[in-house]
Amino acid sequence: MENIFKQRYKEEIEKFITAFLLVKEKEFSNASLLTKEACKKLLDFSTSGKLIRGSLVLFIYENETKKITQEAIATAAALELIHSSFLIHDDIMDQDRKRRGKDTIYEQYIQNGIQNNFLDIKQYGQSLGICVGDLGYFLGFELLSQYASASVINFCSKEFSKVTLAQMQDVYNGYTNKELSGEIILNVYKFKTGRYTFSVPFVVGCLLANKNKSIRQLETIGEDLGILFQLKDDELGILGSEDVIGKSTGGDIKENKKTIIRKKLYEKINSEEKKNIKNIFGNKDASDKDIEFVLDLIKKYNIINDIELFWRKYQKSIEEKSKNLDKFLESAIYSLMSYNKNRKK
Repeated sequence: MENIFKQRYKEEIEKFITAFLLVKEKEFSNASLLTKEACKKLLDFSTSGKLIRGSLVLFIYENETKKITQEAIATAAALELIHSSFLIHDDIMDQDRKRRGKDTIYEQYIQNGIQNNFLDIKQYGQSLGICVGDLGYFLGFELLSQYASASVINFCSKEFSKVTLAQMQDVYNGYTNKELSGEIILNVYKFKTGRYTFSVPFVVGCLLANKNKSIRQLETIGEDLGILFQLKDDELGILGSEDVIGKSTGGDIKENKKTIIRKKLYEKINSEEKKNIKNIFGNKDASDKDIEFVLDLIKKYNIINDIELFWRKYQKSIEEKSKNLDKFLESAIYSLMSYNKNRKK
């Protein structure tokens, strides 16, 4: 994985975001008393993750051109700022108070409201969190407008619109009492996670390098990789350790997330068990005992083995689609599959 997620990529992106936000902090200082704090929170948040998307842009670009330019770094930074904004808003919608082991952005503002004895601190925290997320979107597209071609901007605009619509579907899925088809669930995986986590950086890297030969091939591989990524996220969200993944486990159960794990569980449990878990999925106040009951059912019916079958299906698809890539890229795709399979957070 060192060849893909080089420490150098991460450092270059972090350095660029830091310098860029420092300039923006000064430029926008007269717009609000909260400018400095907002820029600092956005900086801390956007540089605290793995920077997968930005690193993949640089990996593809360097593989095609044998160099890294300021334009490529700026575009990678733009994707990370936009990604951070998606997460900031996602945490508000999911009411997650922890991300990467730290308070989420809106939770930080809630704590600030408590310290200052503000009125309606929850609304205050969520409102300011939305604003920081919006700021990240606009700054990300400012970078794209300065450094990227029209084709990159057009592609990203369309793809991020699809992410937003898939997020709407995901929220709807969590609130509806209807049981959804596997096709609908996987479509959310494809457009909320798959394409924008892997397909977008693959395509953007190629467009920046003016190398269009493998774009469609990498784009479809990225979709499959993203579905594997989301399947692993589902598994970690339910079975992972809170200390390791950096956020509360059981959140997908309390939010009634329509995951493949949940769907497979509902297909196997008996009527009595189904009656019991209907009072747990979607219950924001579900106890640790309730969550443990669901986990025991997942183990009882060996649901993770069913997920493994999904994994093999998409792995085989990726292997077939990767055959005509150059050997270095093919090896990188296999490394990404291995990373997805073995990651702990």
